[in-house]
Amino acid sequence: MAPEPDILARARRLDEAGESEAARSALQAALQGTLPPAERVPVQRLLVELLIKAQRYEAAIALVAPLARPDDAEACLLHAQALLGLGQPEAAEKALQPALRARPEWAEPHLVLGHLRGGAARWPEAIRCYEEAIRRDSQHVAARYYLAEALIRTGDILRATSQLHYLQRLVPRYVPAILLRGDIALHQGDHRQAIVEYCRAIAIESVDAEIYGRLGKAYLAVADTAQALKAYERAIQADAAYAEGYFEAARLCELLKDWPKARRYYAALAAHAPYRAEAEAGLRRIEAYFEQFDLSRPSPVAETPEPEHFEAPQTFERRLPLAKPPQAGTRPLAQRQTPQPQSRTQSLQARAATRPLSPSNTSPNLGAAPPKQRSNLNLEAPKPQPPAPGAQGPEKPPEKDTRGFWQRLKDKRNPDER
Repeated sequence: MAPEPDILARARRLDEAGESEAARSALQAALQGTLPPAERVPVQRLLVELLIKAQRYEAAIALVAPLARPDDAEACLLHAQALLGLGQPEAAEKALQPALRARPEWAEPHLVLGHLRGGAARWPEAIRCYEEAIRRDSQHVAARYYLAEALIRTGDILRATSQLHYLQRLVPRYVPAILLRGDIALHQGDHRQAIVEYCRAIAIESVDAEIYGRLGKAYLAVADTAQALKAYERAIQADAAYAEGYFEAARLCELLKDWPKARRYYAALAAHAPYRAEAEAGLRRIEAYFEQFDLSRPSPVAETPEPEHFEAPQTFERRLPLAKPPQAGTRPLAQRQTPQPQSRTQSLQARAATRPLSPSNTSPNLGAAPPKQRSNLNLEAPKPQPPAPGAQGPEKPPEKDTRGFWQRLKDKRNPDER
């Protein structure tokens, strides 16, 4: 038989890996063996914890009741938790008193007592119990979370938010606190912040259909219909019996004109009594929409006779469209003439021949002969003339100073040395 610490460690590893049934089986097999009485008690306590976690409260009570002595605070606490889960708050509070007396510095009995007060809707007393647990253990995550939840019940949103912010610094990936922050944002109308918190929680671990439903409400509030439909469809995948998800998904599919999916969701919802009237009304609307498209009737468009064969045109003339249609009085475009290449001299002579007369050459005598035009044009550039004797020539450009900066500075300070 393996030593007792190895049995507890293996059972805890199996439970953390999600194999709670295998962990319980291993502990039960160890109890049926030949363990000494001193080693059987820790194994029994861990088995009771796993049974309470699996909501098998009757089996947990049957196993822990013989251990619940006034001097065993842990057994008394487990007994109270099992009775509370079974729906017996009076018996649970009575079983919890020995644990409160045996270990007054322990935070767990005050946490369970807060659950008892909260189950009876005695929220101010529950808040005091949770605060007592935090006084004994300031890092107790569950006590701060349930304190924030109780504060929200009493309407003290500010203190609840401060507790949740402390939890975020203490345990950044604590999903219940993240979801509670999203619920507060949704309640206060901060829908975008609610979307951020819900998406953060979904990225950490899987959530139930109710959380996807709240995410869909937040997306609808910001008019993101496609994302809201996706959230409700994820809610249906998480819980096939989530009727509100079917109704909202059908309504959004009808809004987006996705008629096949809307009909499927309405048909699935028709079997649920609270939504039967809305589902039948939705199905009637979809059927009325499809009735206007009667495909059994012949098409009113006359059939076009099919040609026997296709004939290509004899000539193909490409015509470029005008930039704008011609208006009334528009002259037709003249045919473009391709200019003949000519030399620059011929071009200047032709330009001079077509130059209009200057005002000095005009006269009222229309019969006078036009002035003679120049026939010899000097088109060569003028040659530079040598300067006249005694005249100064053009000024020479100043010579470029090739000295460096420091040399110029030195010469400027000491002109005599230059």
